[in-house]
Amino acid sequence: MRASRRAPSRPVPEPASDALGLAIDRAAGARAIGGNRLEHHPDSPRALEVMLELISQASRWVHFENYIIRDDRTGRRFATALAERARAGLRVRVLYDALGSLGTSGRYWRGLRQAGFASSSATTASCS
Repeated sequence: MRASRRAPSRPVPEPASDALGLAIDRAAGARAIGGNRLEHHPDSPRALEVMLELISQASRWVHFENYIIRDDRTGRRFATALAERARAGLRVRVLYDALGSLGTSGRYWRGLRQAGFASSSATTASCS
C-alpha cells in the first residue's frame, strides 16, 4: 500500500475590496494573488501598448497568455518584443488558445520557437 501525497496547502486569497477585483471574482470566481497588480484598460490600443511596455521592462521572465494571436501587424509586434527578451536571456513562454488562434500560420509559431521561447496552445473545447 502506497501512502498518498497531499499537495501542500496554499493560503486562500482574501476577497477583493476594490470594484474591479469584485467584478472579476463574481464573473470568474478568481481572486488576485498577492504580489500581482491588476489594471483595466478599456480601450484596446492602450491595453496593447501597456502589454508591450511590460514585456520590454521584464527582467527575469515573460509568461504571455492571450486568446487570439495572429500573424498580423499586432502579432508581429508582440513576436518582436518577446524575441528581444528571449535574446536578452529571459525565459519567455507563450500560451494561446487553439481555437482563438486557429488561423495563425505554422510559420509564425516556428518563428517564435526559433527565437528561443516556448509556445503552446490550450484547447478550449472538447466533445464527447
